[in-house]
Amino acid sequence: MNSPASKYALKNALSWAFSANAIANIINLSGIIIFGRLLGVEVIGQYGVILVAIELLFLFLNFGFNQAAIKYGGDQAVFSASLTLIVIQSFILLIIASTVFVLVYFFKSESIYLVVPAVIILSAKILDLYVTLSYAPLESQMQYKIIALSRLTSIGLSVLFWILIAVFYSKSIYVLVLRDVTSAILMLYIIIPKCPLKFKLGTKKLDIRKVWKFSLPIWHLNMLERGALRGDYALAAIALGQSEFGIYFQVRALVEGAIGFVVSPIQTVIYSFYCRHNNKLQLFRKVINNVTLPLISVSLMFFLIFFFTETGQYIINLLLGSAWEAGGVLLAGFTLYACGVLLFEHSKVVGIATDKKLYSIIARLMQLIVIAIAVVPMIEKFGMAGAAYASAAGVIVLVIVATFPLYRLGRNE
Repeated sequence: MNSPASKYALKNALSWAFSANAIANIINLSGIIIFGRLLGVEVIGQYGVILVAIELLFLFLNFGFNQAAIKYGGDQAVFSASLTLIVIQSFILLIIASTVFVLVYFFKSESIYLVVPAVIILSAKILDLYVTLSYAPLESQMQYKIIALSRLTSIGLSVLFWILIAVFYSKSIYVLVLRDVTSAILMLYIIIPKCPLKFKLGTKKLDIRKVWKFSLPIWHLNMLERGALRGDYALAAIALGQSEFGIYFQVRALVEGAIGFVVSPIQTVIYSFYCRHNNKLQLFRKVINNVTLPLISVSLMFFLIFFFTETGQYIINLLLGSAWEAGGVLLAGFTLYACGVLLFEHSKVVGIATDKKLYSIIARLMQLIVIAIAVVPMIEKFGMAGAAYASAAGVIVLVIVATFPLYRLGRNE
């Protein structure tokens, strides 16, 4: 895929993905800042603990069936089989969650007051499975204008509405959890009518087996990915305590939101483009050669600024207020973390597009080992900043292990 038409399709898709997603991310970042100021450290900490727990619940049941729908384009049979598998996935999640919630209630745990918010967040996460499947056929056609505008509308309306609720009515954790479910419902309502394929369950074993076979390596990757990300959060929560974890969670959310401007197009537009390109690994080598050194140089410059000066504290104080200022020490480590995430996401989508997912799986496993070893000792030595340094160390290993094998293979393509 090297024709002028294909290049125009990529340019057009990137244009919409970057512009609309940029606005959506600005809204998200603004929401993070405003909610942080309005709700305070304690509520954000509670929300963070619930979110991490729900993500850990998803750890073994995140198969990425929507990736099969993207890979096989407009194939109705694959789409229907993916829908069937997602329905089964949803029921399993609900059964496991119900068991956990009953146990929490039965043993009168101190966390019982978080059960209802947890149920709401779980509902939002399950709805997101259907959302991503709904726009998978549009992704395969590079129709990112529709996806981007739908996402912008759902995020914008939900964030604005719940900010108003927080200002005039309630400052509880329900503001955050209901924001999540509102956004998911709106996105599903908007995107389903635009899906070019029919929402009907697939019953043919051959089609279901085809989707399952394709998704199984992605399941391994997603499991390790969520294990690394949420395991990182979970260890930080244990080592820091709820108050400091609330600061850690909020500052990291800001960083994740900032790099989302680039990560989202990589996971969608760039992935779709690589799927359609003829010489995938040659293109990958060119991108690595042109992008890696400048990105690392900029990252190191900001790391040194945040490490040797109080710029981080000033920025956090400016954005979130004095109650969050201690989180400024996290920005040095998170700068390196952000750089690594961008480089890895690019390597990951190339691995999926070329059916060489094993490198990313091994890389995630290595990252998990580094995080498991480093988080608690780093926090003990460097305090809150140590959590960010441990995340950075894990992601550096992640990038090296995932990128070098693909880069070498590009020579021979």
